[in-house]
Parts: sequence; C-alpha cells; structure tokens
Amino acid sequence: MRCDNLIPWRAAAAARGFNAQNLANTAWAFATLGQSDEKLFAALARAAELRMSELDALSKLEAKVDSLMAQETK
Repeated sequence: MRCDNLIPWRAAAAARGFNAQNLANTAWAFATLGQSDEKLFAALARAAELRMSELDALSKLEAKVDSLMAQETK
C-alpha cells in the first residue's frame, strides 16, 4: 500500500467511531484536498447514516450560529 493511500484507509477504518463533527470534518478535509477515495466516502456515508440525528442537530446549531453572526455584522 502506498503512503498516499494510507491516510484515507485509516480514516475509513476509524469512521465507525467518529461522532458527527468528526465525520463532517473528515469529509470536508478530504473534499477540500480533492481526494476522492471511494472507500473512504462510502465508510463516511455509512457512519453518517447511523448518526443522522447528531448531524441534523449539528446542522441546526451551525445555522443558528450563522444567523447570530449575521445579526452582529449589521
């Protein structure tokens, strides 16, 4: 296994233990770097399905923070 394949492989293996924030951060980081490891994103998707309520709550919190920050800049 090449070194550049090791990080996505390890992240995919660890995804089951990730909380909602870890899943979001990992998906964002690999997408931002242009990494399209199919096995990694499949593992993240499976883990996300198990944590949909956490991800929904996180999304609502982020929207609230964005709203509050927008009000402060007015």
